[in-house]
Amino acid sequence: MIEITSVYRTLKSLANEDQSGFVTPSTFNDFAVTAQMNVYNEIMSSGTFANQLVKSNVDLEGGASAKNRSASNRSYFIKTQKMVQGGLSFGKLQLPDDFSSLVDLSTSAGGEPGFDINQGEIKRVVKMYDMDKYYLMLHSYSIQSSAGVFSLPFFFAFMEGEYIRVPEMIATSNDFIIRYYRTPGAYSYEGYQVNSTPAIGYFTDSYGEVQIDSSTCRNFDLPPSYLSEVVNEMAKLIGIQIEETMVYQYGQQEETSKETPKVN
Repeated sequence: MIEITSVYRTLKSLANEDQSGFVTPSTFNDFAVTAQMNVYNEIMSSGTFANQLVKSNVDLEGGASAKNRSASNRSYFIKTQKMVQGGLSFGKLQLPDDFSSLVDLSTSAGGEPGFDINQGEIKRVVKMYDMDKYYLMLHSYSIQSSAGVFSLPFFFAFMEGEYIRVPEMIATSNDFIIRYYRTPGAYSYEGYQVNSTPAIGYFTDSYGEVQIDSSTCRNFDLPPSYLSEVVNEMAKLIGIQIEETMVYQYGQQEETSKETPKVN
């Protein structure tokens, strides 16, 4: 989590808000969600650059490895959820509301009552993204079943929009466990993850001055090490809105400097 008040104070100092009133909480909140999603997309795509370093044989080892750090940052968003039979409709699993992309899908391989995702035997489900291949596979097994020689050496499923389609022959007798990358939400003042968006909490006091209310702030749902990236994104967005070239250029230059490989 990244404290939203920390980002706000940094931008206030950058835009000299105390004297000119440029960055208001309302303006800040208008761009907080966009900035968070921009940083989230950066994290999720960081593996491409890391793999280039590995292929070039210039990546470091252990915890300093770009590949390991990229995987660690992405794991911040991995979530596991049990999808019971009640969530199935005609062989379709409804994806979670915060679903971004699939990591893997498993089944209890028997649908035993009280199946625990942390215990017992599970069977990995092969993910398919080609609809024609999925239905060809399904048709092949249906023919085998009609001939009395039906066998299912592995389970398979097809990613279909907001659903995961699974063969009805296994959907009726198995529970499913999905691991996926979630979209970012927000964290409450108490440190609890909430299904909301980041925003500064504030109120107007008796003198007409805007005051920050930390107890109603919703913090950024991002790894703490990405504080500077959030500031950079907010600086670019707010710099355009308030027509402050200096603020925009700060965010742009900081981002460019981070993307430029440094050779010592």
